[in-house]
Amino acid sequence: YELLYRSGDESNVANVTDGDDATSQVLVNALMEIGLPDLVGQSLAFINLTQQHILNGLPSTLAQENVVLEVLENVVPDEALINALQNFKNEGYTIALDDFVLNERNQAMVELAEIIKSDVMELQGSRLADQVKLLRPMGAKLLAEKVETPEEFEYCKALGFDYFQGYFFCKP
Repeated sequence: YELLYRSGDESNVANVTDGDDATSQVLVNALMEIGLPDLVGQSLAFINLTQQHILNGLPSTLAQENVVLEVLENVVPDEALINALQNFKNEGYTIALDDFVLNERNQAMVELAEIIKSDVMELQGSRLADQVKLLRPMGAKLLAEKVETPEEFEYCKALGFDYFQGYFFCKP
């Protein structure tokens, strides 16, 4: 499950104006208001983290065994961020990279990630295939996100993705 911030009465609208606040609200709701076990049971809970949440640390009550820390695509992979991610990994957390496109600047994060998510809507056709070819040898599991049609699902399966996420499977 991916725990996402949603604002207002519409169940599928984010309207995020402050990513740090959105992440804080997701964490508070998941840990205190509802409880992570009631939300996901024994399944994995993907939680998006901003740069500040990575650098400032996590609540001590966040259970490593069923939480995936999802690093947002707009983080700056500087030395402090890489060190913080390494610490999370050493503590037993699973690291995922969201909307990831490999480049020279973010290569160091790949070595820490167990899951790399590729946006099927953003990287269509040969661009998606090229990313899979670059990422597959690096050892992380590949997740195709925003899979919306049977054709996209079949294409992603043929490319060798390990996991799939999107409205094709279920709408929130």
